[in-house]
Amino acid sequence: MEQTLKIESNIPIPERTKRGYSSTYAFLIKKMEVGDSVLIADKQQSKRFRAALYNQGYKPVQRKTEGGTRFWKMDKGSS
Repeated sequence: MEQTLKIESNIPIPERTKRGYSSTYAFLIKKMEVGDSVLIADKQQSKRFRAALYNQGYKPVQRKTEGGTRFWKMDKGSS
């Protein structure tokens, strides 16, 4: 069965949506203020959250603590 293709004009291109782990954590990151932190127990989830913070334009600061890894949301220019 052959598909018939139709050429169309003036169709707007939709905005791109982010996929993957960045979008999974985007809601949480958006709710966090700069300087806020979150504790994540799972090692794989920690890696994903760190990447999501970075991909959202923030500097992730992390420290291993009892119970997991704590991440702080910091501005890129912060030390």
